[in-house]
Amino acid sequence: MNAAIALGRPAKTARGPSIRHWGAIGVALAAYCALALPLRHWMVDDAAISMAYAANWVSGHGLVSQPGMAPVEGYSNFLWVVVLAALDGLGMASVLGIKAVSACCVAAALVSLNATCAALMSHAARAAVLVLTATCSSIVVWTTSGLENPLTLLLASEILRALLRKKGAYLGALIAALGMTRPEGVLLGVLALVFLRRRPLLAFLGVAFAIYAAFLAFRWATFGDIVPNTFYAKEASRIDPWTILFNAGDLLNAPFGLGLAMVAVLAAALRAEARQRAIPLAMMAVTGGIFALMPPDWMADHRFATAFLPAAFVLTGVALSAMPRVLLALLVLSIALNAQRLVAFYDAPTLPVTQVRTTVTAFEQRARSLGIEDASLLTPDIGAALLHSSLTIHDLAGLCDRVIATALRKPDKTVLHDYVFERLRPTFIHAHTVWADYAAFETDPRFARDYVALNKTDFVRRDALARAPGAAPLAR
Repeated sequence: MNAAIALGRPAKTARGPSIRHWGAIGVALAAYCALALPLRHWMVDDAAISMAYAANWVSGHGLVSQPGMAPVEGYSNFLWVVVLAALDGLGMASVLGIKAVSACCVAAALVSLNATCAALMSHAARAAVLVLTATCSSIVVWTTSGLENPLTLLLASEILRALLRKKGAYLGALIAALGMTRPEGVLLGVLALVFLRRRPLLAFLGVAFAIYAAFLAFRWATFGDIVPNTFYAKEASRIDPWTILFNAGDLLNAPFGLGLAMVAVLAAALRAEARQRAIPLAMMAVTGGIFALMPPDWMADHRFATAFLPAAFVLTGVALSAMPRVLLALLVLSIALNAQRLVAFYDAPTLPVTQVRTTVTAFEQRARSLGIEDASLLTPDIGAALLHSSLTIHDLAGLCDRVIATALRKPDKTVLHDYVFERLRPTFIHAHTVWADYAAFETDPRFARDYVALNKTDFVRRDALARAPGAAPLAR
């Protein structure tokens, strides 16, 4: 047996990945595909927002939520919208096509992590890192969701590798790309300032600035702002010290459990060489800090933790490379815990696009049965509606509407209510759960005056009913 492997040290390879390397990648990818298979028909509704923007862009309507709408940046994942637009132009913007591209991104991320780990740890530890990554419920769920997470995973994995290899220009391009994929991703540039010196640092700064400045100029020219509208929609969410502490603890529970994560970090600090642990530990700290400072997310299983996980798993491998039994126990326990989470998610996946499409189709049928032409709908669930509906869609969550984004969560509802009842005047309103609470339409007398309840969450304008054949009695 190779002495380096026996002692838990990294094995040196002269010609890149060997058959053994590719075997570990293949096993990890097969495990990922097996776990992702039950989600093959699922796509979260928010993913359809990016798909709608991409489709409208390719069709020549511009980066708008619906043809004829004003340009508002209702997404925060521009580079993923570019990918979706390319798929749409090729006629591949289907659930299957997007899932295939996502799987390719995950496979590329595993190849990248394998290359990173090969220089830091034993063969067994490297294989464990790949399997930990591929079977993590957060990665499986959100890389199959139709959102930008597979691209985020790939870029984060490559950023870690570029940092270790001190590749300044390439790292600059990666950081800029991550910033165009997730707005907070550009903050990882602080890692380059810490770990790069002289020429690589200058190369990083030049490339990152050139690419990201061009992107911001494009954003300003298109939308008249340097931040996406999602920033305004979410900035009112309160971040207090308790939320930060909760986010931090919740994040450490994401990959394999809080206690195991703390053991791994402690073991890394005590056993690993400074070179091996400094960069992944720093990247883990920066991405973890970003996650802790973000507003609470209503979607399950750590949607915004994707950039944190590659460094966390690599650090785990570094820490436990010389402790194969502990590493094996952690791997088995991690797979069991994540399998349990995935089974629960399979039974109740987060807001499927098919569910929202069914809801929107019901409103379309109501409009047709009432003979209402040019109907509009105000709803917080807009992905499938934007992508498939003939109705004019207004976004109650505010992602695609600046006025609602800035007014929805304010205690004083005057601006919101004036905008909805006097300017938008939607034919239908669909308001449920927390969105109904935020909107508080029932506190404005114009709501009872102008709308008739169809059920607890759905409402229609009285004047639209009055014009509809046979529906006039309902409008009284």
